[in-house]
Amino acid sequence: MFPGTLVIAPEDAGTRRRPVKIRSFGGGRATIDAGTGRGIFVNDAGGVSIEGLDVVGAGRANGNRADGIGFYSDVAVPSTRFEYVRVKNVDVSGFGGVGVSLGGYATDAGGRPVKTGFTDVRFWRVNAHDNADAGILSYGPYGTDVG
Repeated sequence: MFPGTLVIAPEDAGTRRRPVKIRSFGGGRATIDAGTGRGIFVNDAGGVSIEGLDVVGAGRANGNRADGIGFYSDVAVPSTRFEYVRVKNVDVSGFGGVGVSLGGYATDAGGRPVKTGFTDVRFWRVNAHDNADAGILSYGPYGTDVG
């Protein structure tokens, strides 16, 4: 068991050919016990594979307001896309936010939204349950004025 939050930042990013792999090793499934925080947070990075884990939070009633597994981009360079995201065979529960979220939001110098986010994303065999806001959520800026 790993207590706390696992963070993958831009300098930790992998690639399609050499992704960062977060998974169980040896016998049994590994558990990330986030308590009242996030389980896994990937910020402005791609080339990440998460597989064969249980990610648990303390539950909203016990003070958790975070997402279990979150991929987020706030790079304000138009059409920035972080490539290669995989989430496979995971169980995510007990979060006050969303079980698994993927999205981004950024603005240019004038305050207008800029398209940012991820490409080549695959989630399968994800069991996201007993999370307060949603099981799986994707989001981003939308509109005719988005750069």
